[in-house]
Amino acid sequence: MIRWKSARGTAVSALLALGLAGTVAADMVSITGFEEYSPGDKVMFRNPRFSSSQVDAAPDIAEVATLPPGMGIDGDQALYTAWSFKEGISNPWLRLTTFLAPNLANPTVDFGMGLRFDIYTDRALFVTLGLRETGTTAAIGENGGTAGAIEWVGGATDPSTSPPLGQLALPYQWTTMEFAIPFEPVKGWIAGADGVLSSPTGKGALEHLALIAADGAGVYNVYLDNFGQFTAIPEPSTLALAGAGLMGAFIALRRRAR
Repeated sequence: MIRWKSARGTAVSALLALGLAGTVAADMVSITGFEEYSPGDKVMFRNPRFSSSQVDAAPDIAEVATLPPGMGIDGDQALYTAWSFKEGISNPWLRLTTFLAPNLANPTVDFGMGLRFDIYTDRALFVTLGLRETGTTAAIGENGGTAGAIEWVGGATDPSTSPPLGQLALPYQWTTMEFAIPFEPVKGWIAGADGVLSSPTGKGALEHLALIAADGAGVYNVYLDNFGQFTAIPEPSTLALAGAGLMGAFIALRRRAR
Protein backbone atom coordinates (compact mmCIF):
# COMPACT_ATOMS: atom_id res chain seq x y z
CA MET A 1 0.00 0.00 0.00
CA ILE A 2 1.21 3.49 -0.82
CA ARG A 3 0.16 6.78 0.76
CA TRP A 4 -0.47 9.91 -1.29
CA LYS A 5 -1.10 13.51 -0.29
CA SER A 6 -2.26 16.61 -2.13
CA ALA A 7 -1.31 20.20 -1.33
CA ARG A 8 -4.50 20.46 0.74
CA GLY A 9 -2.98 17.89 3.08
CA THR A 10 -5.49 15.06 2.76
CA ALA A 11 -3.85 11.63 2.68
CA VAL A 12 -5.48 8.70 0.91
CA SER A 13 -4.47 5.15 0.07
CA ALA A 14 -3.99 3.86 -3.46
CA LEU A 15 -3.25 0.20 -3.99
CA LEU A 16 0.09 -0.55 -5.60
CA ALA A 17 1.37 -4.10 -5.94
CA LEU A 18 4.93 -3.13 -5.01
CA GLY A 19 3.79 -2.08 -1.55
CA LEU A 20 5.78 1.16 -1.29
CA ALA A 21 5.15 3.98 1.17
CA GLY A 22 5.86 7.70 1.40
CA THR A 23 4.53 10.90 -0.14
CA VAL A 24 5.51 14.12 -1.82
CA ALA A 25 2.91 16.90 -1.70
CA ALA A 26 2.51 19.19 -4.69
CA ASP A 27 0.34 22.07 -5.91
CA MET A 28 -3.27 21.69 -6.94
CA VAL A 29 -4.56 22.71 -10.37
CA SER A 30 -8.21 23.64 -9.91
CA ILE A 31 -10.87 22.52 -12.36
CA THR A 32 -13.88 23.97 -10.55
CA GLY A 33 -15.40 24.53 -7.13
CA PHE A 34 -18.70 25.69 -8.73
CA GLU A 35 -18.53 29.08 -6.98
CA GLU A 36 -18.32 30.94 -10.31
CA TYR A 37 -21.71 29.62 -11.42
CA SER A 38 -25.28 30.40 -10.38
CA PRO A 39 -27.64 28.00 -8.62
CA GLY A 40 -29.49 25.96 -11.22
CA ASP A 41 -26.67 26.08 -13.79
CA LYS A 42 -25.85 22.83 -15.56
CA VAL A 43 -22.11 22.37 -15.06
CA MET A 44 -19.70 19.53 -15.84
CA PHE A 45 -22.20 16.66 -15.48
CA ARG A 46 -25.38 15.74 -17.37
CA ASN A 47 -28.56 14.65 -15.60
CA PRO A 48 -28.36 11.05 -14.35
CA ARG A 49 -30.86 9.68 -16.88
CA PHE A 50 -28.84 11.07 -19.79
CA SER A 51 -26.65 7.97 -19.82
CA SER A 52 -28.18 5.33 -17.58
CA SER A 53 -30.99 2.82 -17.98
CA GLN A 54 -30.71 1.69 -14.37
CA VAL A 55 -32.41 4.72 -12.78
CA ASP A 56 -36.05 5.71 -12.43
CA ALA A 57 -37.65 8.70 -14.16
CA ALA A 58 -37.35 10.85 -11.06
CA PRO A 59 -35.48 12.39 -9.43
CA ASP A 60 -33.21 13.36 -12.31
CA ILE A 61 -31.09 16.31 -11.18
CA ALA A 62 -27.57 17.57 -11.78
CA GLU A 63 -27.13 21.30 -11.18
CA VAL A 64 -25.26 23.85 -9.11
CA ALA A 65 -26.93 24.35 -5.72
CA THR A 66 -26.43 26.38 -2.57
CA LEU A 67 -25.34 24.11 0.25
CA PRO A 68 -27.42 23.85 3.43
CA PRO A 69 -26.16 26.08 6.26
CA GLY A 70 -23.02 24.74 7.90
CA MET A 71 -22.41 22.13 5.20
CA GLY A 72 -19.95 24.03 3.02
CA ILE A 73 -16.24 23.20 3.11
CA ASP A 74 -14.74 25.65 0.57
CA GLY A 75 -17.52 28.06 -0.33
CA ASP A 76 -21.27 27.69 -0.21
CA GLN A 77 -22.01 26.04 -3.58
CA ALA A 78 -21.55 22.57 -5.02
CA LEU A 79 -22.92 20.36 -7.80
CA TYR A 80 -26.06 18.61 -6.54
CA THR A 81 -27.22 15.42 -8.22
CA ALA A 82 -30.05 13.05 -7.34
CA TRP A 83 -31.44 9.85 -8.85
CA SER A 84 -33.17 6.61 -7.88
CA PHE A 85 -31.74 3.19 -8.74
CA LYS A 86 -34.42 0.83 -10.04
CA GLU A 87 -35.55 -2.14 -8.01
CA GLY A 88 -34.55 -5.63 -9.13
CA ILE A 89 -31.17 -4.74 -10.68
CA SER A 90 -28.09 -6.57 -9.44
CA ASN A 91 -25.26 -4.20 -8.53
CA PRO A 92 -26.79 -1.03 -10.06
CA TRP A 93 -24.53 1.81 -11.14
CA LEU A 94 -24.79 5.25 -12.67
CA ARG A 95 -22.64 6.72 -15.42
CA LEU A 96 -22.66 10.38 -14.39
CA THR A 97 -21.21 11.69 -17.63
CA THR A 98 -19.62 14.99 -18.66
CA PHE A 99 -20.44 14.34 -22.33
CA LEU A 100 -21.27 17.69 -23.99
CA ALA A 101 -22.47 19.27 -20.74
CA PRO A 102 -23.69 22.88 -21.16
CA ASN A 103 -20.76 24.19 -19.09
CA LEU A 104 -17.32 22.64 -18.47
CA ALA A 105 -17.97 19.68 -20.75
CA ASN A 106 -15.47 16.81 -21.10
CA PRO A 107 -12.88 18.44 -18.81
CA THR A 108 -9.29 17.65 -19.70
CA VAL A 109 -7.25 15.69 -17.18
CA ASP A 110 -3.55 14.92 -17.20
CA PHE A 111 -3.04 11.16 -16.93
CA GLY A 112 0.29 11.73 -15.19
CA MET A 113 -1.36 13.49 -12.25
CA GLY A 114 -3.95 12.68 -9.61
CA LEU A 115 -7.61 13.73 -9.64
CA ARG A 116 -9.20 15.05 -6.49
CA PHE A 117 -12.75 16.03 -5.50
CA ASP A 118 -15.05 16.05 -2.49
CA ILE A 119 -18.28 14.07 -2.27
CA TYR A 120 -21.19 14.09 0.18
CA THR A 121 -23.85 11.40 -0.10
CA ASP A 122 -26.85 10.33 1.96
CA ARG A 123 -26.25 6.65 1.07
CA ALA A 124 -23.03 4.70 0.62
CA LEU A 125 -21.50 4.68 -2.87
CA PHE A 126 -18.42 3.29 -4.54
CA VAL A 127 -16.75 5.77 -6.91
CA THR A 128 -14.57 4.95 -9.93
CA LEU A 129 -13.30 7.26 -12.70
CA GLY A 130 -14.20 6.86 -16.36
CA LEU A 131 -11.39 8.46 -18.39
CA ARG A 132 -11.53 8.87 -22.17
CA GLU A 133 -8.28 8.57 -24.12
CA THR A 134 -8.80 11.56 -26.42
CA GLY A 135 -5.15 12.62 -26.80
CA THR A 136 -6.13 16.25 -26.32
CA THR A 137 -3.59 19.06 -26.05
CA ALA A 138 -6.01 21.29 -24.11
CA ALA A 139 -5.18 22.67 -20.69
CA ILE A 140 -6.50 20.94 -17.58
CA GLY A 141 -10.22 21.68 -17.23
CA GLU A 142 -10.74 22.76 -20.84
CA ASN A 143 -12.84 20.69 -23.24
CA GLY A 144 -10.84 17.53 -23.89
CA GLY A 145 -13.07 16.07 -26.62
CA THR A 146 -15.45 13.14 -27.01
CA ALA A 147 -13.57 10.65 -29.21
CA GLY A 148 -11.50 7.80 -27.85
CA ALA A 149 -11.66 4.66 -25.72
CA ILE A 150 -12.94 4.85 -22.15
CA GLU A 151 -11.03 3.15 -19.36
CA TRP A 152 -12.22 2.67 -15.80
CA VAL A 153 -9.54 3.91 -13.40
CA GLY A 154 -9.31 3.47 -9.64
CA GLY A 155 -11.27 0.27 -9.04
CA ALA A 156 -9.01 -0.79 -6.17
CA THR A 157 -11.73 -2.12 -3.84
CA ASP A 158 -12.82 -4.85 -6.28
CA PRO A 159 -11.40 -4.78 -9.83
CA SER A 160 -13.33 -7.89 -10.89
CA THR A 161 -16.72 -6.19 -11.27
CA SER A 162 -17.96 -4.04 -14.17
CA PRO A 163 -17.56 -1.24 -13.38
CA PRO A 164 -14.88 -2.05 -10.81
CA LEU A 165 -15.57 -0.93 -7.26
CA GLY A 166 -13.49 2.13 -6.45
CA GLN A 167 -13.27 4.28 -3.34
CA LEU A 168 -16.12 4.16 -0.83
CA ALA A 169 -18.06 7.29 0.12
CA LEU A 170 -19.86 6.83 3.42
CA PRO A 171 -23.14 8.64 4.12
CA TYR A 172 -23.62 11.97 5.86
CA GLN A 173 -20.04 13.18 5.71
CA TRP A 174 -17.74 14.85 3.21
CA THR A 175 -15.25 12.40 1.73
CA THR A 176 -12.18 13.60 -0.16
CA MET A 177 -11.46 11.29 -3.07
CA GLU A 178 -7.93 11.35 -4.48
CA PHE A 179 -7.09 9.03 -7.37
CA ALA A 180 -3.35 8.81 -8.14
CA ILE A 181 -4.11 8.14 -11.81
CA PRO A 182 -0.70 6.79 -12.98
CA PHE A 183 -0.72 4.18 -10.23
CA GLU A 184 -4.39 3.16 -10.10
CA PRO A 185 -5.75 -0.14 -11.47
CA VAL A 186 -7.24 0.21 -14.97
CA LYS A 187 -10.03 -1.81 -16.57
CA GLY A 188 -11.25 -1.36 -20.15
CA TRP A 189 -14.88 -0.50 -20.80
CA ILE A 190 -15.95 0.35 -24.36
CA ALA A 191 -14.83 1.87 -27.66
CA GLY A 192 -11.62 -0.11 -28.02
CA ALA A 193 -10.51 0.08 -24.40
CA ASP A 194 -7.69 -2.33 -23.58
CA GLY A 195 -7.15 -1.92 -19.85
CA VAL A 196 -4.13 0.34 -20.34
CA LEU A 197 -4.56 4.09 -19.83
CA SER A 198 -2.63 5.90 -22.56
CA SER A 199 -2.76 8.74 -25.06
CA PRO A 200 -0.22 10.40 -27.39
CA THR A 201 -0.29 13.58 -25.32
CA GLY A 202 -0.61 12.02 -21.88
CA LYS A 203 -4.00 13.69 -21.53
CA GLY A 204 -7.65 12.85 -22.00
CA ALA A 205 -11.06 13.73 -20.61
CA LEU A 206 -12.92 12.92 -17.42
CA GLU A 207 -15.76 11.18 -19.26
CA HIS A 208 -17.76 10.11 -16.21
CA LEU A 209 -17.89 9.15 -12.61
CA ALA A 210 -19.06 5.57 -12.13
CA LEU A 211 -21.24 5.72 -9.03
CA ILE A 212 -22.01 2.20 -7.85
CA ALA A 213 -24.70 1.49 -5.26
CA ALA A 214 -23.38 0.22 -1.95
CA ASP A 215 -26.80 0.46 -0.30
CA GLY A 216 -29.22 -1.04 -2.81
CA ALA A 217 -32.05 0.50 -4.82
CA GLY A 218 -33.82 3.79 -4.22
CA VAL A 219 -33.03 7.50 -4.08
CA TYR A 220 -29.50 8.85 -3.67
CA ASN A 221 -28.71 12.52 -2.99
CA VAL A 222 -25.12 13.55 -3.69
CA TYR A 223 -23.07 16.75 -3.63
CA LEU A 224 -19.78 17.06 -5.56
CA ASP A 225 -17.25 19.86 -5.07
CA ASN A 226 -13.65 21.06 -5.47
CA PHE A 227 -12.47 19.21 -8.56
CA GLY A 228 -8.78 19.56 -9.31
CA GLN A 229 -5.56 17.76 -10.16
CA PHE A 230 -2.49 17.21 -8.05
CA THR A 231 0.94 15.64 -8.42
CA ALA A 232 1.05 12.49 -6.28
CA ILE A 233 4.45 10.83 -6.24
CA PRO A 234 6.26 8.61 -3.74
CA GLU A 235 9.24 9.73 -1.72
CA PRO A 236 12.57 9.16 -3.54
CA SER A 237 13.80 6.94 -0.70
CA THR A 238 10.97 4.47 -1.24
CA LEU A 239 11.30 4.45 -4.99
CA ALA A 240 14.98 3.60 -4.67
CA LEU A 241 13.91 0.27 -3.22
CA ALA A 242 11.90 -0.52 -6.36
CA GLY A 243 14.74 -0.23 -8.84
CA ALA A 244 15.81 2.02 -11.68
CA GLY A 245 12.59 1.69 -13.67
CA LEU A 246 10.39 3.27 -11.03
CA MET A 247 13.08 5.79 -10.16
CA GLY A 248 12.99 6.96 -13.77
CA ALA A 249 9.22 7.30 -13.58
CA PHE A 250 9.56 9.32 -10.38
CA ILE A 251 12.07 11.69 -11.96
CA ALA A 252 9.81 12.23 -14.98
CA LEU A 253 6.81 13.01 -12.78
CA ARG A 254 8.83 15.35 -10.59
CA ARG A 255 10.03 17.29 -13.65
CA ARG A 256 6.42 17.57 -14.82
CA ALA A 257 5.40 18.99 -11.44
CA ARG A 258 7.85 21.91 -11.69
